[in-house]
Amino acid sequence: MRIQTAGERSVIWAIVLGTLVRREFHGRLDGAADIAVSATDLATNLDVSVSTSAYVELPASADTKWRGTIPPAAGWRLIEDIPARALIDAVEAAGASLTDLEDHALNAAADSMLSQPVLTVDAPGETPIELSLRILLCLTRMGFLAGERADPGNVARVAVNGPWVIIATMQGAVYRRTGTIDLLGLS
Repeated sequence: MRIQTAGERSVIWAIVLGTLVRREFHGRLDGAADIAVSATDLATNLDVSVSTSAYVELPASADTKWRGTIPPAAGWRLIEDIPARALIDAVEAAGASLTDLEDHALNAAADSMLSQPVLTVDAPGETPIELSLRILLCLTRMGFLAGERADPGNVARVAVNGPWVIIATMQGAVYRRTGTIDLLGLS
């Protein structure tokens, strides 16, 4: 994971299911101006600090292991606001289609389904943006959609900036770089 701190705000980036996820929080992490660390090592350090009330030390830098490109901070064009409930329904429908499969077919189908478009976002004068199950699943698994507790007014904002697509909620954001050959869609 990559941690960036500026002033009293910190951002944590992670690669999840081939997407780049971002969560921002109010707080300062000493030594984390911009550093990649092992998520496992950070979790271990956090566990120790919770049980001992000790200061949390950041793990050693793992910058050479970071394989993602951070998207631009500015220049995003809003395409559409999608009700959070519609995204949750799309993920649940995809999951329901897997329940009837035999075990041997389930793994192959699940891998294939991650890349399949589940929703298409259209805006006048824009190329349609296909949102894959991979992106929507990251939104739900990371807790960026509130699930059954979702306020009917909650939305996910879809925006673009060059080859990047972002789906952002109040809890966090998922990014995907389109038009790349690599399997992660992040370079």
